[in-house]
Amino acid sequence: MTHQCSCPCGKTAFTVEKPPFARFYCHCEICQKLYDKAYSDVTIVRSKHVHLEHPDVDFKKYRLPPALDRGTCKACGKPAAGFLKGIPGLGLAFITADNFHDASILPKPLGHVFYHRKQAEVNDALPKVSGYFSSEIAVCKWALPRLLKD
Repeated sequence: MTHQCSCPCGKTAFTVEKPPFARFYCHCEICQKLYDKAYSDVTIVRSKHVHLEHPDVDFKKYRLPPALDRGTCKACGKPAAGFLKGIPGLGLAFITADNFHDASILPKPLGHVFYHRKQAEVNDALPKVSGYFSSEIAVCKWALPRLLKD
């Protein structure tokens, strides 16, 4: 079953073949700037399951490798999907939860990363991870077991 996604204006539409296998909140400065929010609500799927229908997207890396190749819609400038190439066959796509038309398919969030960059305290029971390497490790720890089941 395919799942419909798009940027906020709808000009950059894409489908995802499988529901995301992980979800987390990212408080990094790049996400704060791109999403114009205190943090982003991020999901992870295998990149091979993402199909851009109208690829009118600008891709850009905002930091040195390993870095997401973040795609933003040329019309509205908002994020569509980010792609991380890794081991062949294990490429990942990072898609904001807001871009999914059916939120019922989304997994529950696993935690907050880059919490040292938070703009305000978040009162929930989820783990809050601070520091660059600790945040990167947390995302890997949350994603890897689920990726292997996917």
